[in-house]
Amino acid sequence: LKETTIETYKRIIKESEAIAEKTNGQVDMRKSGGYSLTSLKLFRETTLAPNRSEKIDEKENAWLNLATTGALVFAEKYEGEVIQYDVNSMYIYEMLKKEASWPIAT
Repeated sequence: LKETTIETYKRIIKESEAIAEKTNGQVDMRKSGGYSLTSLKLFRETTLAPNRSEKIDEKENAWLNLATTGALVFAEKYEGEVIQYDVNSMYIYEMLKKEASWPIAT
């Protein structure tokens, strides 16, 4: 389905008017913006979530800052045959190999 810019504009206006009518004006994309902004606005208005986050102490702030700087790494000691490879450069190649199998944690 290929729409011209004008057709897309007309469709969005028609959809936004229909949504506003069905929600008695509570949801009006003409006032709030596109689909994503309208969804966020509706979520904020209809949930009991506070407008601002709660204050956290310095220790929790430090922990959160450290937790956002990289992935969580966890490993258990393993004994047996292994293959070592550079994950960054070989990842795609390994994933595309037909005989590749990967363990799934349960």
